[in-house]
Amino acid sequence: MISSVSQIQEVIAIPQEYFWLPWAVQYFFFIGIACCATLYACWQCWKGRTGNPRLEAVAVFIAVTAGITAPLALTADLHQTARVWHFYAYPTPWSWMAWGSLLLPLFSAFSILYFIAMVVRLVWKREYKLTRWVALACALTSIGLLLYTGREASILKARPVLYTYWLPILLFF
Repeated sequence: MISSVSQIQEVIAIPQEYFWLPWAVQYFFFIGIACCATLYACWQCWKGRTGNPRLEAVAVFIAVTAGITAPLALTADLHQTARVWHFYAYPTPWSWMAWGSLLLPLFSAFSILYFIAMVVRLVWKREYKLTRWVALACALTSIGLLLYTGREASILKARPVLYTYWLPILLFF
């Protein structure tokens, strides 16, 4: 078998002109779950006394689990993972991928901090005011990730249903 660095041999997907590899689809699935769970958890956190701490904890657990899995699937889709440092070495603010390279690690970090705050609250019965702000930062980065993911999916002509400028807005509904 002859292969080159620039040619991808996919054994699972049927070769097409434009197509989504399974790894990219997994990223969309997991990041959607993580972002929606984060938004729900933040809503529960900011409701105050009327919020349900158990539902918030479950949502944060789902968010952190899917939020850690999603970047792994995205890394598998890059095919040349060593080039990811180019996003940080040569910033391009007009590129959606550059925004995603900033938002995804921030989202992962904030969701892990939020999870640690939930563990502290449930195990040691201590609550800090900073938790609400971590929840808000997590929600803001999840909104940014939904916009980034929607825009990335709408730019590519892989599937006609996804090739629309309305896709980032449709992800919220």
